[in-house]
Amino acid sequence: MQESEYERYPLNKLEEHIEYMVDNDQKKIGALYNFAGHQFPIYSPDVLKKVNPQTHILMITCMNYVQIYSQLKMMNISEIDCYFYSAICNHPYVNLQNFLEVEIEKPAYREWKEKLKQQKLKNCYEGKRCFIIGNGPSVRVQDLERMKDDVTFCVNRIYQLFNQTSWRPTHYFCIDYHAYVADAEIIEQLDIPYKFIPLERAIGSGRVYEDIIYYNRKTMASTVKNHQVVENLEIDFSENVEEVVYGATTVLYDILQFAVYMGFKEIYLYGVDFQHEVERSLDGTISEKAVKDHFSDNYLSGIERFSKVAIPMYLHKICFEKAKILCEKKGICIKNITRKTMLDVFECASVEDVLGKDGCKMVPDI
Repeated sequence: MQESEYERYPLNKLEEHIEYMVDNDQKKIGALYNFAGHQFPIYSPDVLKKVNPQTHILMITCMNYVQIYSQLKMMNISEIDCYFYSAICNHPYVNLQNFLEVEIEKPAYREWKEKLKQQKLKNCYEGKRCFIIGNGPSVRVQDLERMKDDVTFCVNRIYQLFNQTSWRPTHYFCIDYHAYVADAEIIEQLDIPYKFIPLERAIGSGRVYEDIIYYNRKTMASTVKNHQVVENLEIDFSENVEEVVYGATTVLYDILQFAVYMGFKEIYLYGVDFQHEVERSLDGTISEKAVKDHFSDNYLSGIERFSKVAIPMYLHKICFEKAKILCEKKGICIKNITRKTMLDVFECASVEDVLGKDGCKMVPDI
């Protein structure tokens, strides 16, 4: 059980309805769990065999909901309705039982690895260049137009600019849970060749889409405790995205792993301003700045209540430093062509020098 989940997503008077706290960690069984001024003993999952599925539901409080649900089915106690705790608190319209019973049985989800292999991503752009586009306020439509003939990666709500440009990205990623919950149907309809969503985020929409390419994202958030980076922190960088992608604190880290796997030798970051209105420092201090977070004032429309989340920029930087070291060993050049950036990890270059004034073409095969 994770107390932080309860603190972040409280249900009114939930403690009046809790009968069992359950955990499969033998070390926790029998211990007392403190919640809302009450103490609840922790039981083994076997106690669920005694539960009446007509009168009880199960709230899954950690990110491993699919694995937990699979374990319950193996124990023959899957008759109990299961709900992902934070999802049901924030998005009660999602039919989570249907997702767990029906949607995850669809080929796009169940056979995700095979579908990912079918894309033949390994070295598919060997020796070429690409652009990874952030959503910072420095993004200009004119620059995107210049990238029409290049391979581009984009994220989240970049589609808000589509009515201003004929440019369309080659690859799209979304790992932001709240953005995906709000935008899943829009994302599904975007005319983009490759759209990638982590398996763990699929529950956000309550549906599995056939034209989405799902991938196994292993989050490394557990390496941070009480806002402090664990001593000797090692952030992994996947050598094979068909098996696993290591998720850090920014979607751009996911994309860098894909770009390296695809064989790019020149990677350019664009629109990565690297500053946010609300930031969290290494010691846990929260600071606010008079800056814009995104290229549009309407960027957070519909998810405004999540706009004040403090961004751990120091963790972003650790991830970028990891990517830089690995890429340099592989002879891969990463440059930052963001027009106004606070990111000092990579060498900066001019947009005009890279793109030119009249557009640019894909570099030839090497």
